Amino acid sequence: MQIQQCAFCGTVVQLIFIHGHYQCPVCGNNVLPCCEGESENPADNSEQLMKKENKNIDSVKNTIKKTS
Repeated sequence: MQIQQCAFCGTVVQLIFIHGHYQCPVCGNNVLPCCEGESENPADNSEQLMKKENKNIDSVKNTIKKTS
């Protein structure tokens, strides 16, 4: 990995790879996060998004029913 400036502390460092992400060796902040749960297959990501949206819609419907 190239030397770069940390976005958090501003120190010019060579980031270190720890537990699936890159972090600054000075301040310890996660500066290049891992995938955050996305799937390698875009179709899987779409399915996950649809499930999440359906849950949100159901939640709004339930809230409306309770206030009616």
